[in-house]
Amino acid sequence: MPRRLTFLFLTLLLLAACAPQATPEPAPDLAPAPGGTGTAVTAAPSEPVLPGPSSAAPTSAPSATPEPTLVFPTLLPVTLEPSATPQLSPALSSAAIQILSPGPLSKVRTPIRMRGYVLPGARNMIRVELYGEDGRLIFRKLTPVFTEFKWAYFTMDIPFETRAAAELARLQVSTDDENGSAVALLSVHLLLLSEGYEELNPPGSLDERCTLLIPLAGATASGGTLAVAGEYRPYNTQPLIVELVTADGAIVANRWFAVPAGAEGGLMPFSADLAYSVDAPVAARLVVRQRDDRINGNIYLFSQPVILNP
Repeated sequence: MPRRLTFLFLTLLLLAACAPQATPEPAPDLAPAPGGTGTAVTAAPSEPVLPGPSSAAPTSAPSATPEPTLVFPTLLPVTLEPSATPQLSPALSSAAIQILSPGPLSKVRTPIRMRGYVLPGARNMIRVELYGEDGRLIFRKLTPVFTEFKWAYFTMDIPFETRAAAELARLQVSTDDENGSAVALLSVHLLLLSEGYEELNPPGSLDERCTLLIPLAGATASGGTLAVAGEYRPYNTQPLIVELVTADGAIVANRWFAVPAGAEGGLMPFSADLAYSVDAPVAARLVVRQRDDRINGNIYLFSQPVILNP
């Protein structure tokens, strides 16, 4: 029995020695890649990459993201202030005083921004006045204007206070000679607002309202009579007044002309022989003027110098 067990044990040893030895699989490399901080993972082998054309650039596929829509802001109207430098010179037929803004019956709030042209008076001075509908003086300023040319461009801000929500007013510009006699005066009616929005009207015609055919400026009259003829564009139906005024302010001759209804804006011819009386040659002005039919005072005045001989 012992001999049989020994034989069986030797047989098993022989069989174990003759069996093939299995080769152990290599352990995966768990060392981190250079610069890495986590655990390395072995990737599966990738498919071989085929080289593309050497000169053609890759064509990108169109983007599926829609292009952004451009939104433009709404443009708001901008009010431009008038330039302090005039762009055009007045025409030869333009009035001695021209109010470019505000135009007739403009609705204005304080301050009134006025601009215009003028032939300067003595010492380059002009007078600007604002009268209320009751005749009260709201504003007056005597100011110099300067120019290297015939016309002087001027601007002015005119503050005011009104006693009502809206009030009729007369804005006027005038010039005088060396003796203080009126040379020219031009006016516009305005509506003064205490609140609300301004409405500025255009100036209308800037031509001189009065055109004298005779006499010429600086003409000399003799024999006690001065012949006058011309045309006038009336403001209203108040009489047209033509008079001779000496340097000391004395009126030595005058004549009134009726203005027919509906003549406003049109040309009205007039003519007369003005009789005067002087003892020696006198420097005078031939004055053509019209009074305001709403507010006390002159609304327009035109004049030119003459010499009166006995």
